[in-house]
Amino acid sequence: MSWGINPRVELTSDGIHIRLIDPLEFEDSKGVNWVAPPGMESDGASIPWLAQMFIGSPLVGKYRRAAIMHDHYCVTKTRSSYRVHWAFFEGMLADDVRLTKAIAMWMAVATFGPKFLVKKEKT
Repeated sequence: MSWGINPRVELTSDGIHIRLIDPLEFEDSKGVNWVAPPGMESDGASIPWLAQMFIGSPLVGKYRRAAIMHDHYCVTKTRSSYRVHWAFFEGMLADDVRLTKAIAMWMAVATFGPKFLVKKEKT
């Protein structure tokens, strides 16, 4: 599991989202490449306000790249939600998020996050 270069981002005019200037690339444990393209926008991790005291804020933390990638694939739905949520987990581990925190965040998105299937998955 590994990330490509750390992409440049810019803050959008709403002050809440970021926009990728460079592509965000990740290779999961099965060798599958995940790419969020330049121009993609994200609000980071969807962390409830009260939980931010324990987890952190949406765009600050070692989980940031995994959250941005997760947002991209939740919008495009080009891979199943199961695979997208699992890549989020692996992305956090690749960025040295503590295992207990990564499990908690993965369980939250797997339980409360979007559910979707695709007819033919791209690898």
